[in-house]
Amino acid sequence: MGDWNYGSMDNDCALDWVAEFVEKPILDAIERTLRDFSAASGSDDILKSEAEAAVALLVDLTATPSSMKNSKLDFKYNAAQRGLFKLAEEAVNKLRNDENWLAEWNAPEQKLQVLNELLVQLESR
Repeated sequence: MGDWNYGSMDNDCALDWVAEFVEKPILDAIERTLRDFSAASGSDDILKSEAEAAVALLVDLTATPSSMKNSKLDFKYNAAQRGLFKLAEEAVNKLRNDENWLAEWNAPEQKLQVLNELLVQLESR
């Protein structure tokens, strides 16, 4: 079977299930959102917000593996294999360079600071 310990997540079948039915759909959604944003040329504010959320989620999911009691989710390897860090950096830079969108915020400098922090977190991957 591929068991290597007695814990609920200490076997290959359990980890395969997590990879296929938990990690894959989340990474698929992040990738689809970032690719859609990359291809967009208009001023769709919803897509911009979704892309920023996708980047933030990617950063969180690829940080130090979670400290859950029964499992440790670590999306970093699969995200790197898909090229999601590069897509995410491109998305953040596209947002940072969108002066019209930034100007719509009450405090554009604060929004830019949030984007800069995301970029730093991505670059540390």
